[in-house]
Amino acid sequence: IEIPLPAPEKFMLALSPINEGCQRSKNVLMRYVQKYVNGEVPGLHRTMRPKAATSFDHLTNLCNIYQEIDLFLWLHGKFPSNAVEQISALSMKQDTINFINDALHKADELSL
Repeated sequence: IEIPLPAPEKFMLALSPINEGCQRSKNVLMRYVQKYVNGEVPGLHRTMRPKAATSFDHLTNLCNIYQEIDLFLWLHGKFPSNAVEQISALSMKQDTINFINDALHKADELSL
C-alpha cells in the first residue's frame, strides 16, 4: 500500500510495535495513518472500548484491546494529532488494565 508520506515518516511506521499476526492491530495502524494523511483526527474505534471479562475469551480480547490502545498511543507519540484523543486513549488503557487485573483475580469464576 502506497502511503503519501516522506521517507523518514514511512521508516517510523515500519518501526511501529504492530502484531503482524493480528488483523485488528493492522487495522489500527492503517486507520490512524489514513486519517493522519488526510488531515483528519485519528481516534479510537468503538470496538476498542473495554468491558469487564466474563470468560477467558473476553480476557484474551481485553489483552488484544490493550495492545491496540498501546499501538494507538505509540502512533500518537510519533504522529501527534488531537490531545483529547490521547487523553481518551490513556483513560481507556487504564480501564483495560483494571479489567484485566480484575479478571485475573477472578479467574476461577470466568467461563471457558
